[in-house]
Amino acid sequence: MRTVSDPAMEDDRILVDFKQAYEITKQLDSESGIQGILSLIKEEEPRKSLDLLLTYLRLVHLYCYYCNLMAENNEDMIKKCGNIHLRKQKGMKQDWTLGFDERIKSRVTKISFSDLERTVDTEILKSIIKLEEEKFKCSYCAKLFKAPSFVEKHIVLKHPEVKDSLQEGVLFFNNFLKDTSDVPEPIFGQQFHIRKKY
Repeated sequence: MRTVSDPAMEDDRILVDFKQAYEITKQLDSESGIQGILSLIKEEEPRKSLDLLLTYLRLVHLYCYYCNLMAENNEDMIKKCGNIHLRKQKGMKQDWTLGFDERIKSRVTKISFSDLERTVDTEILKSIIKLEEEKFKCSYCAKLFKAPSFVEKHIVLKHPEVKDSLQEGVLFFNNFLKDTSDVPEPIFGQQFHIRKKY
């Protein structure tokens, strides 16, 4: 079990966390192509709704809001963030909120994933050279065609390595965006102590 700093219990912080968790849930549901629990969420009860959203994010999307981490599976989630994240009681300074909102906003506004088929099709269309009104050329072998659609089919059938390479690049990019193991930036004013071995 892990606990979040005291400011997470303040009413204004609950409201901020609720709005951010709502946006993240909407984004992850959209990326996954599922209709989640957003229709059940009531803005009039932000504390209860926040708890529901955080549990949903953790169980369905394997995303820990307070750590801002996405896990590969349940064991990975427990290893990275513990069994559960709880809010403590009021009383501590607001240092905890420094940088936290920025990390959450970076998740919400993260670069969007590339649609594999659309990106590959767009790149293939870029390799078609228009010579005249009804004269198009394949940039890989200089063969001539009457329409761009014929060149596109030609590239897919006769130059499969081009499509494979494009697909591999898009998958690599999407996997890079999904990578949650990036090291978080240190919060301003936070002190790190390095233990020396003797």
